[in-house]
Amino acid sequence: TLSAWRGTKVTNKDVQNLTQTEALAIYKAQYWDTVRADKLPLGLDYLTFDYAVNSGPARAIKDLQRTVGADADGVIGQKTLSKISDYIAENGMRSLLIFYATRRWNFVQGLSTFSTFGKGWRRRIWGDQMGMQASDNGAVDRAFKLSQERYNEITMPQPAPGKAEPEKPDAVDMVKDP
Repeated sequence: TLSAWRGTKVTNKDVQNLTQTEALAIYKAQYWDTVRADKLPLGLDYLTFDYAVNSGPARAIKDLQRTVGADADGVIGQKTLSKISDYIAENGMRSLLIFYATRRWNFVQGLSTFSTFGKGWRRRIWGDQMGMQASDNGAVDRAFKLSQERYNEITMPQPAPGKAEPEKPDAVDMVKDP
């Protein structure tokens, strides 16, 4: 990602010295803007951005389009935005977030590296428990709380025992308000 961004080969030292400003510019240009997160409803913007960062914008967009019954062309245009609005009006935001996260979960379960990374992916997508719970902190749980503007209930994920500390401010927050 950094090599493509800079248009030249980068070293491990270049990656270590990446500034927050440059990282945010990459996140915004290559993920947030690509999935048109600023046009998506609150909560869905976060879940789509998170999916894009971890599995690529094209997959995130196409799976969102499949979830809402739009043509999976990989471009979020007016037709997709209308399908999203229609889906939410008919089924609710909670349903959309759960079915979208389920599509993402099904994708990662099919990866050859699932046996190695699956537990971490489960925690990232669903949190400590599968599904959506008020007390959990998976991406789907945080997305639903965002959609309800329940900001004070959103907690940062805690590391699994023996793992690294949780990341600092969430990338979506930094992209929206650097």
